Amino acid sequence: MPDRTPLESRPQPSQPIILQEKQQPLENDPKEPPSKPLGIPVSNWQPPIKGTTPYSPEQLTQILGSCGRPTVASTLTTCAATLTARLVRDGYVNSRVFTLTEPSPGALEVVEGRIAELRIKSTDLGLQQEIKQRLNSLINSVLHLPSLEKALVNVRTIPGVGQISGNLGRLGSDATQAVLNLTIDVTPSPWMGEASIRNDGNAGTGAYRSVATVVKNSLLKRNDTFLAYLELNGDADPELGAAITSISYSWPLSESWLLTGSMGWSRRWMVEAQDVGHEISFRQFQGMAQIEKTLHQSSNQFWSAFASISSSRNDAYLAGYSAPLVLGGGLDGWLRSGYLKAGINFGGNTNSLAWGGNIYGLQGIAGFSTESQLKELAWYGIDSGEAKAIGGLANLTWRIKPNVSLNLRGAYQWAFNKLPSDMGFSIGSDLGLIGLPGTLISGDSGWLAKSELVVTPWLKNNQAFQIVPFFGIGGVHTDFSELIIEDTVGSAGILGRYINGAWSMELGWVDSFETNDNPGLWQDWVVGNGLYANLKYHF
Repeated sequence: MPDRTPLESRPQPSQPIILQEKQQPLENDPKEPPSKPLGIPVSNWQPPIKGTTPYSPEQLTQILGSCGRPTVASTLTTCAATLTARLVRDGYVNSRVFTLTEPSPGALEVVEGRIAELRIKSTDLGLQQEIKQRLNSLINSVLHLPSLEKALVNVRTIPGVGQISGNLGRLGSDATQAVLNLTIDVTPSPWMGEASIRNDGNAGTGAYRSVATVVKNSLLKRNDTFLAYLELNGDADPELGAAITSISYSWPLSESWLLTGSMGWSRRWMVEAQDVGHEISFRQFQGMAQIEKTLHQSSNQFWSAFASISSSRNDAYLAGYSAPLVLGGGLDGWLRSGYLKAGINFGGNTNSLAWGGNIYGLQGIAGFSTESQLKELAWYGIDSGEAKAIGGLANLTWRIKPNVSLNLRGAYQWAFNKLPSDMGFSIGSDLGLIGLPGTLISGDSGWLAKSELVVTPWLKNNQAFQIVPFFGIGGVHTDFSELIIEDTVGSAGILGRYINGAWSMELGWVDSFETNDNPGLWQDWVVGNGLYANLKYHF
């Protein structure tokens, strides 16, 4: 074997690192020990194996089945060459097979080649350290080229990693001890985002909405994240019905701790209302701070714990003047509230499955509201300091065939008592029910189930056509002392999705059900009459 063996690095789909497990030493006695002195023909004899190999006894019997020769010495030599060739062919390029003549009649000794040292070079020292930690499990592992390639593919998923070049060297004079040398080129993280125009707006603020999201990783520091969001609603007049914007920034405190802060602002005008209702508008300010701790992260799954505090202020206006239209705001027409949220995030994937979600708990904070607001809320049976709820959300994608996948979503929240509106559970297209307004119903407790079957009958280069039948349903529950309010809504239909590079267009038929008790102008929208449309651009 040459002192240095080139190691190819090329982009592949992300796969977990799979290192061959060691087997216990095989204790194969000779099938038919030579009964004659050394040098007499023993062509049916196979030498025993000492050391560990990646093969089972049955596989070894098959590999060495044709290496018998007239003499023990020639049999040992031929079998050693045969087993070495098989090991190299299977990717164990620095494993070695030696012949032993003592004790008689002889044996083969297998010494597994290992990665003894890992050397990484990059102009980004932070990236260099992160890759070293990601590949640290390779040190002292058996050198297996397919497993090594999978590990390098996993490295390619790290933000900022560009071209990977490297080679395998020998540690000293021992050919079974390899040194892995890698050079990592740094690629700047690009600005990414999505913009869309769709016809599932929000009741009161307009049937149409446009949404834009922009994300930038490693903006100020490696592995930080900046995100900006903008949404506009309007009707066919055209008239602006809502403007919603927010920004968030995540700062990595360490390898396992992440601090996130966000702030948002929105203004909504009831442009679909008639007469005096047309003069009603709302304004909201929001802020949130969150700390997150990574509990476990591997190539195919992660777990983290988080805790956050949120606060918001809602104002109502009539013809530009404050109006008592906010629940809990009293005659002043504004309400400030807040709550704590803590829980677990999780996610993972296998060859055909991908999943993610969270489990959380909510706790209201009375200190954000004024005394008069607390009294106003109490009149409706809401005690902010006692407001508590638990819930969760889960997504699952199952790739049934290369061109068929199933997407499932479930969400649930249970309130132990009455909640302020900012802690409630809302149902609509914002949570995944296609063909409904962004938010149609809300309550203290709620549930949702949704499914999509994505079939791709045509795919060519960067173009594809997909057929997506879908079904979703959800419900809410609110307990006002002796009055219980429950509501359920759902939607079902089928859409066609055409994808051409960065563009995608969705057009389909949708039918809502269980909505007779949710009348409104939205039922006269285009989507309310059964036609759903969504145009997206990714960058």
